[in-house]
Amino acid sequence: MTIGRALPVFSIAFAVIYIASVYFNLALLTYHPQLVQWGLLVEAPRQGPAMYWYGWLLTSALGAGAIAALVAPLATLGDTFAALVLITAIEALLWLVGIHGPALLAALVVPVYLQLQAQNADALAHHQPIPHVVVVSTFLFVFPGGAGATLPLVALLLRSRVARLRKFAYATILPSLINVNEPVIFGLPLAYNPVLAVPFVVAPVVLACTTYAALAWGWVSRPPIYVPSMVPAFVNVFLATLDWRACILLGLNLLLAGAIWLPFVRVYERTESARPARA
Repeated sequence: MTIGRALPVFSIAFAVIYIASVYFNLALLTYHPQLVQWGLLVEAPRQGPAMYWYGWLLTSALGAGAIAALVAPLATLGDTFAALVLITAIEALLWLVGIHGPALLAALVVPVYLQLQAQNADALAHHQPIPHVVVVSTFLFVFPGGAGATLPLVALLLRSRVARLRKFAYATILPSLINVNEPVIFGLPLAYNPVLAVPFVVAPVVLACTTYAALAWGWVSRPPIYVPSMVPAFVNVFLATLDWRACILLGLNLLLAGAIWLPFVRVYERTESARPARA
């Protein structure tokens, strides 16, 4: 991985870890200016105030470097099933802790999969077989409604027994149709939500499996055309593949994701319903 690709990943991770380090005082070093002494980890002040800033910087730098090193192999996996599943899972996990997953991984994976997308487009233009399964437009099948495949979640909440959740769903259904789900992630919320975290990760990973199988085995045409994620659901996958069967695959994915979300939504509804009673 080149420095140019690693730097955006390191920068975003550094900023997030630094905020956490300051908030929770996760300093790896403590400096005592009055004594001109250093200490490991967080130490109590000695003869005056202690400085933790150097420790916060060290924590952030080491953490960001580790994250950049861990995600670096994603750029080398290419057009493989492992690449699709890992990228899907990592993006979802990052969102759960408040980190914009696509933004963090973009410098690593977007250049690779845009190149593969261009090769698919070139094959289509020359009437040749489409070579690649995993390209940018493949993720339109994996993330209906946005990260976490949340369009079925919002659809389920439209009939929720909890008034707050029902009103929230009506407010977010239109953005969800164009795969804009930041209001859902941070408004419901899904980030730091222990009940809904499991389907947020599991649903898109399962959809990645069904999508790869359908495209690799020729049940649906591989996507040769790049389509922006904000194109509405069903229209986007048809334009990406020029195959009507893509709409059927997306519909099946939505039903499958809905089945995964449903039991967790019911648990979350009971949790929300009990809140006034606890108050």
